[in-house]
Amino acid sequence: MSASYPAWRQRHGPRRRSTTGPSARPAAAPALTADNRQQTGLDGEELAAGHLESLGYEIIARRYRVRVGEIDLVARRQGLLVFIEVKTRRQTRFGAPAESVHRQKQMRITRAAEWFLQRMKTGSSEGPACRFDVIAVTFDADSKATIEHLEDAFRPFS
Repeated sequence: MSASYPAWRQRHGPRRRSTTGPSARPAAAPALTADNRQQTGLDGEELAAGHLESLGYEIIARRYRVRVGEIDLVARRQGLLVFIEVKTRRQTRFGAPAESVHRQKQMRITRAAEWFLQRMKTGSSEGPACRFDVIAVTFDADSKATIEHLEDAFRPFS
């Protein structure tokens, strides 16, 4: 590419799209901004934490981040350590929230959990029993939340 993009744009003018005819697109709904998406995610994590606490879990970490990954919530109940991925959506047009916890995401969560366990002070050589859950939070048009808790949603990869 010989000319930089701004120079090319100055020579050729702004990109134009037809507003009529077969190639015209219908007006899209306003997109969620990064701030709105982040707030939606934080709202979902708050609801998930409240849900877990109502079931007797103790939240011991929120948004645990290390260079290999992130864990939204870490909770404990009856000696079991649970690593929770929270997925929140305002619409299900692109699938259910839990469907977006794909293999690569599971591997990042597993690696972050390994870091968490290494830094956790335990008296036993084996470490605590662990489980990986996914909590899917979906908001409807009236901002009413539906929470789906998938216990033991995936197993760590070796």
